[in-house]
Amino acid sequence: IILEDDILAEPTFFRFAQEMLERYQDDGRVMHVTGSSPVLPTRQPANYPYSYYFSNYGSTWGWASWRRAWQTYYDVDMKLWTPLLKAEFAKHRGLNQTILDRFDETQNGMDAWDYQWTFARRVHSGLSIVPVKNLIRNIGFGSMATNTHNVHTRSAARTTTPQEFPLIHPPSVMAWPSYERAAQRAHYGLHWRNQF
Repeated sequence: IILEDDILAEPTFFRFAQEMLERYQDDGRVMHVTGSSPVLPTRQPANYPYSYYFSNYGSTWGWASWRRAWQTYYDVDMKLWTPLLKAEFAKHRGLNQTILDRFDETQNGMDAWDYQWTFARRVHSGLSIVPVKNLIRNIGFGSMATNTHNVHTRSAARTTTPQEFPLIHPPSVMAWPSYERAAQRAHYGLHWRNQF
């Protein structure tokens, strides 16, 4: 479980992450557990009865993973990021130009660790677990911040809601299409670090 110094976790995040880490520890399809849900409650898919989604998106604002995923797939140099792969990624509706540019900048020496992890999940088709309720608040916005200077973004004002237990588990491990569309809308045009 990883929390940077500008992250406040709703206390139930820790139980949520622990249960997910235990439940999916041997499932190679799942690489990432996040506590940050970018989709506003009013934009959540209708009639979704489960406690979390599987998604191609997953923030590093309060997250967890397994040694099996990190040691197998994380590559700080992003050696798989080639012009051919970039051209293919550019055809994907779920990735905007901003994230493709960040992949370029990271491979070319930008000081980062999180874009490499986002890239690793994408290129190896690794799913993220995203709670329906937002369990993470980033308080690192402002003029003194490293990356998140704009205090007027929706993310700067995001609040948390406690997770209810027991969790209701989805019956299948797949990116939920209606959530993916909502997450794409939430991500397009966002310029702060790694909301993917």
